[in-house]
Amino acid sequence: MRSDETEISFKTTRIGFQPLDAQAENVLITFSAEGVPIASTKLSASGLRALRLDESPVLTGITDAHDLMLKRHRTKHHFTV
Repeated sequence: MRSDETEISFKTTRIGFQPLDAQAENVLITFSAEGVPIASTKLSASGLRALRLDESPVLTGITDAHDLMLKRHRTKHHFTV
């Protein structure tokens, strides 16, 4: 993945998901094409509760470039949508 793709993605996630940004960098979460946060199966039950993904807003304004990067991220790190 090119560094500019990563920069675009994480700048966008910082807008509304600052606590989740670090988790995405640690590959504990990603986002669906619709902007819904998706948790890794690596997270424990207590980790899931701490992130409170069920209360998280949906990421909006996903461009085609973001969508492509998110698809690569989900594939590379074995997330299921």
